Amino acid sequence: MCEVLLTDMTPHPSNNRSACAAAAEKYGSFDTWFGIEQEYTYFDGIKTLLGFGPHNGFPAPQGGYYCGVGSDEVFGRPIVEAHLEPVLKLVYK
Repeated sequence: MCEVLLTDMTPHPSNNRSACAAAAEKYGSFDTWFGIEQEYTYFDGIKTLLGFGPHNGFPAPQGGYYCGVGSDEVFGRPIVEAHLEPVLKLVYK
């Protein structure tokens, strides 16, 4: 997460990292854990979600595809893996 500041060096309203860092400092003695996840939404063309549409059906408001596992639940894994490799190289230089 990036620290986004205004010109007076106070956190920008979109700066969620600032609140996260303050909470981590305040509650550090509680051995708190949290994680950050990357969510993706892919479109096949202009308006159709990848893996859904007239031939495959349309997604329920919340379904097995959310945090899902398996080729019948999630689509676009090759794209995610292609993104993962360069990100890991940046993070673990």
